[in-house]
Parts: sequence; C-alpha cells; structure tokens
Amino acid sequence: MIILFWLLIHGLTQGLQTPPSGRSYIQKRQVVADLEVIASTLDSEADTALRGLQTLLPGRNEPWNYVDIVPRHRYRTFDMNKKFERVVSELKISSLSEMVLLLRMLFEEDRVGTAQPRRRLEMARVSSTKKTEKDDEIQYFSSQHSTRRRGPRPLTAGEIIENWNEVLALRCMTAWLQDGYPTFQSIESKLEEMVEITPPNLRFDVTSALRESAQRGVISEDLPLVIRQDGVFTHLHHDLDLGHPLFAQAHTIGSPTVLADLLLNTHEANGQPDSSLLYFSASAGLALQVATALRSSSNSKAANNIHIFHCAWSTRWGGLHQRRLCENNRLDVAVLDNNLRDFRRILGLPP
Repeated sequence: MIILFWLLIHGLTQGLQTPPSGRSYIQKRQVVADLEVIASTLDSEADTALRGLQTLLPGRNEPWNYVDIVPRHRYRTFDMNKKFERVVSELKISSLSEMVLLLRMLFEEDRVGTAQPRRRLEMARVSSTKKTEKDDEIQYFSSQHSTRRRGPRPLTAGEIIENWNEVLALRCMTAWLQDGYPTFQSIESKLEEMVEITPPNLRFDVTSALRESAQRGVISEDLPLVIRQDGVFTHLHHDLDLGHPLFAQAHTIGSPTVLADLLLNTHEANGQPDSSLLYFSASAGLALQVATALRSSSNSKAANNIHIFHCAWSTRWGGLHQRRLCENNRLDVAVLDNNLRDFRRILGLPP
C-alpha cells in the first residue's frame, strides 16, 4: 500500500514539472475541495449552536445566556467546547437542531460539576507527590475520586458518544416538550428563520498552499467548494463569502453519485481531456463512495484523470480512525497526513 501511494505521489509530482521545449503552455490541474478541508468548521458550528440556544431560550436565568463562546476548561471533564467538537465529529451530527440539544445538555451537565464537586475533582488531579501544607486534604480528595467519590460529575465525551443515540437524545428531546418544541423539525425551522450561520475560519496553511500553487500556474484559479447537503452550511450555497478569491463558487452535494457527476462535469468543462483533476475530501467514507461511482462511470477516460485524496487534518466527519478506511481499501484513494508535506508536493510546491 505504501509503495502504491508513493508511486501515485511521484507520478503526480512528475507531471507538474516544466514541459519540454516545444510546448507553449502547461495544462493547469483543476482542484475541487470539501469545505471542511480548507476551513475549520467546528468552531463556527459551536458558535452557531450557542446563538441558536440563546435564540430559542432567551430571557431566562440560564448559563448559556451569559457567555459569548462555548466555555473551555483546562480539564477535559469540564471543557464543553472540546466535548462538543468530539461528540459532533464522532457521531457525525449535521443537524443544527441536534447540535443545540447537545449543547443545552452540556450546559446542564456542567452545573453538576460546579461548586464542591468540581473543587473535589480538581483537587484530585493535583499531583500527590508535591508536598504542601494541604497534602492531607489533597490525598483525601484524590482517594475519594479514584474509588467511591460521592459527588456527581458531568458526563464525559466518551459516555455521551456511547449513549447519545439510544438514551440521551431522547431525554434531551423530552426536555424540550416543556418549551413548546415537540419535534426536531420545529426546532430546525425556528433556527433557520432566526439564526445566522457563522462563516467558518479558513485554514491558513492549506489556503496559502493553494494560493501559491495557483500563482505558479500549476492549478486553476477557480476552485469549486463542496458543501454537504445535510450539513449546517447548506444554505450558505449562494451567500458563501470566505474572504478568499479562489473560492468563489460552492456546490451543495446530496449524494456521492451527484459529487462524482460534478467532478466529471468540471473536468469536461476544462476543455483539456488529458489534464488532471484533484479532489480533496474531508470524509473517508465519502471519498470511497465517490471513487466507486467513478469506477462505474461510462466516461472512463475522464474518470481515470480524477485523483481523490482524503485529508487527514480534517476530523469533522468521523475522526482520525476514518483514515483506516482508505488505507485498507482497493480503490485509488490516498491519505494525506496532517503535516501537509504530500499536499504541497501534489500542488507542485516544495515541502
């Protein structure tokens, strides 16, 4: 598998070298990328979910109405932002209403860890090797936490992931019955009317590499973005403004077959049948499905010129374990690591 991957990268980079004399131009490679590849979306999703929660339940003495961002904490047990990101990624939650329900539960769970229970857990994490005047108290709290700690604590991210679909989501939905929102759909429609989606922040290292490659004439300057139809950013289709000239158009995709057709049509519109198209995917599962759809395409010549890469730095749709899907498959889907070394080589740039 490693040898095949090296050959793929080597072949692409060799194709990016200056053509021999007698050819007056270089065929630019086309690039199509998922939104989550070039932008960090989890922060904006958390921010949007928070404002959605504040919109649905305003004017109440609730903790979410007194913060501007999802709270962080030095300990993972109390870090709501990290727990939100991990749960949303691992469970592939795409509905804004479900994110709002999850965030409300995290705030209510955080109440459990306040005051004395939180102090006890924080004390338990202090190293018992450091002798202080409160060493006896620290040792007491540590033993309580490690065995039969009486005080409750918030649910961990792992516990939420394990129980969300079967237990917790239903309990959260039941709690919303008292607020006049009997279904996910009613919450979703309310959010779409009143909440403005926060545009995601661009990944500087990724976008700067694409910009440099476009300036060198290696790739085209018009990079279509792919937005999942079941995601939060669906209705940014016509109003997407990432502040970057390369990403002027976006396509909302509902299925792997539609995405495969988009790649084929984009390649055909280039007018250069022998040129290559590079698709950078944020989801290993989606990348494999697109590769399967391209294999069955009637336009085999164009399909052979489409190269698919799963970008491991994006964990939005399933986490780091998703890369194993690509590494163990027989399809031509390569995995690009977090250091962006191979990503830059593919774009004709020095590592």
